[in-house]
Amino acid sequence: MNRPTMVVLGLATLGAVGFLVMRSDGGPSGRATGDALDPAEAQMWTYPADGATNVEFSWDGKDAPQPAAPPQGYPSGPVITLQATQGGALVVSKVGMHAVEQGDEIEVTVLASENDAYLNAETIAVIPHRPLEPVTTYMVEIMGEVAGESFHKEWSFTTRREGCDLLAQDCNPGRGCFLLSTGRQCLWAGQGYVGQACQYPTECMAGLTCMGSSCVPLCDSSETPNDETIACSNRCSGGTFLVPGAEAEEPARLCVLESCIEDPSVCEDSEGCFWLGGFVCAEAGTGAHGSECAQASDCERGTSCLGHEGQFSCRTLCGGPGMPACSDACGDEALLFDAEHQVSFCP
Repeated sequence: MNRPTMVVLGLATLGAVGFLVMRSDGGPSGRATGDALDPAEAQMWTYPADGATNVEFSWDGKDAPQPAAPPQGYPSGPVITLQATQGGALVVSKVGMHAVEQGDEIEVTVLASENDAYLNAETIAVIPHRPLEPVTTYMVEIMGEVAGESFHKEWSFTTRREGCDLLAQDCNPGRGCFLLSTGRQCLWAGQGYVGQACQYPTECMAGLTCMGSSCVPLCDSSETPNDETIACSNRCSGGTFLVPGAEAEEPARLCVLESCIEDPSVCEDSEGCFWLGGFVCAEAGTGAHGSECAQASDCERGTSCLGHEGQFSCRTLCGGPGMPACSDACGDEALLFDAEHQVSFCP
């Protein structure tokens, strides 16, 4: 199993594992046991690499198969690994990790073939029990033996900044910047392309998010975009709407793939036309007017999950194209929220 590498601060010990180191010509090594082995000679590979920057500072533990969780559970620090690439098993006697400037030792769990059946004898992994600090340099130290010969490996890396940029998509390869209720996070991105059905943001590719029931691209609404290829004027022929949860001045917008406000028939039979910063098709729920809701799919057709006076509930829509008159649906209390299409809701 190819798992990410782990970072270590603090001390950990692991029982011995047997292995044989071979010379490049295929013969056994002649170095005396106990002599310090040059890591370069042993062809040892580390992750992160020595001097690496922009390293993720946390890990959600999502792997298949998932390793045993550290004592505090996930999220943990990133996975740090050491691998002997020339056919030798690793016997680790000490694993330590600390923040270079602060000097704080990090508690870690060490995984090897002895306690993780999916790791081979040439690889060990280290998982810090808690997420690391952003923009901080850490030193990792591992001591042990390779084929009966001692080694002492030290290397350092620096973690990335907290948060991420929705437009720059500045997360590490394989990850996307997604805006969740907990803020912007770098998460493993899915493979969903524009328009593909989805339920969760991470089902979509980096630079997209799940809106309604489809993967929708992000775009830059500023007058002078840094990247013209993601300018809203170039990317979104159907218009744009705000990214849910983002500030109004945020330049990132979501493209409207196809607005359903003028023609609800563009939605599938199982969908309704809901307000999500713009009117888009989304799976219809069963919540009637007044029902508590957290997302559009909680509500039935003809309503939307809207907040009013600090409470989110399914609220009847009126006044817009194909909608009932507000005087009939709500009496005198309808509240206008989409002036362009004269759509109001019943409080």
